Amino acid sequence: MNISTLPEVSVMKEHNMVRTRGIEGYSEAFGLETAGLIKWLNKFERVGDIGSGKGNFLEEVRESKEINAQIVGIDIVAEKNEKKDLAVQGRIEQMPFKNDSLDAVVSSHGAFYYAENENALEMQAKEMSRVIRKDGELLIVLSPKDEKNVLKAKAFSLIRSDGTSFDANVIDVLRKNGFKELARKVSGENEYRLAVILKKE
Repeated sequence: MNISTLPEVSVMKEHNMVRTRGIEGYSEAFGLETAGLIKWLNKFERVGDIGSGKGNFLEEVRESKEINAQIVGIDIVAEKNEKKDLAVQGRIEQMPFKNDSLDAVVSSHGAFYYAENENALEMQAKEMSRVIRKDGELLIVLSPKDEKNVLKAKAFSLIRSDGTSFDANVIDVLRKNGFKELARKVSGENEYRLAVILKKE
């Protein structure tokens, strides 16, 4: 697959806030206590952070004496982190990782959030399935792009950048690609968020 055939990425203004989050920010986004996120990370040896932004989370995980997991980030933005070994540049639809090379993936508003259509969503789910080993896990937080439409938020249909919805459902697409849902949590007073842990079967 040629990278030029991949769909364009819409950059939302709220992405800048997500890009600067560290461990506490990620914990909050997932609706977890910080200790809960650390416990989850410590179940694995090699973890990918999809949509790692400026790398604050990566850097904090690497420097933490409480976290044993090796973490590597991927982000489409070229100016990732000053520490080049923390992240690689790439797209979710075509990650520069070998098959079954990650024990787990964490993504806060990175994976699936910018999928503009059903095809992009399917491509991202297939790529997650390719890079995560059998029995590995995926921890993602998702938010609908149209916060005001409560019915769409509850149904958790994705919203296109023009505000229209399409029927693809992230969790259903992940199930079709070999993932089983283990847990979910809905949170957010001002922003509807769905945090989900899935296991690759």
